[in-house]
Amino acid sequence: MEAVRQLTEQIMEELGAGTVELPSLPDVVWRVRAAVADENVSVNKLAVILQVEPSITARIIQIANSAAFVHHKPVDSCHAAISRLGLDTVRDLVTCLAMNSVFADERAPLRRQIKDLWAHSRHIAAIAGVLGGVTPRISPEKAMLAGLTHDIGELILLRYAGNYAELVAQPALLTHCLASLRGMLGSMVLHRWNFDPEIAAVPEHAEDWLRDTGDAIDYCDIVIVAQMHALFGNPQRPDDLPAMTDMPAFRKLPVSKLGADGSLEILNQARDEIRYAARALGT
Repeated sequence: MEAVRQLTEQIMEELGAGTVELPSLPDVVWRVRAAVADENVSVNKLAVILQVEPSITARIIQIANSAAFVHHKPVDSCHAAISRLGLDTVRDLVTCLAMNSVFADERAPLRRQIKDLWAHSRHIAAIAGVLGGVTPRISPEKAMLAGLTHDIGELILLRYAGNYAELVAQPALLTHCLASLRGMLGSMVLHRWNFDPEIAAVPEHAEDWLRDTGDAIDYCDIVIVAQMHALFGNPQRPDDLPAMTDMPAFRKLPVSKLGADGSLEILNQARDEIRYAARALGT
């Protein structure tokens, strides 16, 4: 446990000094987010910003031509894709698509765990997007972003933990360390990135299965339910998790009217959509 103590002390000391090493988002994300925040921004201006990143531009066009717009004429330009999707949606999609580079760290001693974390985050994001799509007043793209970043604190810890041989060699010890610090760190980094407060709050409460904030549905509710859905059939599912129907977050969602089995069936029917969304977010 000495390594856990040392890592915890290092993190807390660097938090206090404001020197925690945070992941960096690509410059295009900041430029897009700043542009959309400007009430005078035009579709043309946003298209010019996006086109410096051909891979992201191609994916935005691909999404604009996805099954959700099957009855529309296909678009073949960044300008047309932005016009179809809308500025806020493009902002959130660009942030989601750029997250792939944040999790890319082939040099890290714990790169296998980082790769697994990225796969998990994409899967939760895809489920959250589907749930967001059937929930009033919830943006599917913002729900995806909440799912994609809910474990960002774990990424920071994995990078730090790679410097401690004891943690690299003992997965159980590493898991204990991650569980105790990841939520706080995750919310901190999202606040530092100036994400919407409702998204920045998600990491700190994403595993609070019995969280109850009243009748209003928020993005943390979506991510909590998405994670519970992802755990069905998972042999590593913790034994002490509450039943889906006992969770306040689940009871708020429209899918709860169908019960846990009905909710699962909706996601089962949307499995192709979930696979598509996870693939679109990167490998």
